[in-house]
Amino acid sequence: MKQTKLTQRLSLLLLTVAATQFSTAQTTRSSPDQANTRTEADALAGDLDPLMIAGSALDAAKGYAPPAETITATRTSVPLLETPISVQTVTRETLTDQAAVRLTDVYRNVSGVVPGYTGFNTSVSESPIIRGFAVGNTYWNGFRLRGQSPSVLANVERIDILKGPGSVLYGQSEPGGLVNLVTKPTLDSPYRSIEQRIGSFDYYETLLD
Repeated sequence: MKQTKLTQRLSLLLLTVAATQFSTAQTTRSSPDQANTRTEADALAGDLDPLMIAGSALDAAKGYAPPAETITATRTSVPLLETPISVQTVTRETLTDQAAVRLTDVYRNVSGVVPGYTGFNTSVSESPIIRGFAVGNTYWNGFRLRGQSPSVLANVERIDILKGPGSVLYGQSEPGGLVNLVTKPTLDSPYRSIEQRIGSFDYYETLLD
């Protein structure tokens, strides 16, 4: 009985040794193949041409980037990055590409600004709500407009929206901010353009510049 158990243990030990040697032999045989594969892959990688990727966050040539200086923040020409007041600009190119017709079409481009409402009606007003404050005054090149906001943006170069209590610099204004429309500058050479717009709900408009 003892010899049978001893024989079984010896047989199990021999099988374990044989399996270990077989596994080692397989690993030794596969190593040169793997080394050759890595060498070929390295050779192919060395033959590839370098790939250069260039890009920019804003297309300055298109004109989406805001101007380097602004007069809305301090009423003087100051670099935009050095102004202590938050000013966001919607450029002429943005207005053209989005076919903006009214100021309500512009407010969707500015964070913290939504169109207001006229009284108890649900109709949208061109007077915005900036940071929770209803803004009733609109400025034209830094001067306050009386009455309704301008309904045509044909001669507007850009729209600056000042956010925060810095709007008190303009006198009678809400602490939420203000909207300042900057018109197109004069040109050295004559320029003329005509544009006809037709839309739904009997909308038609002719723009001359």
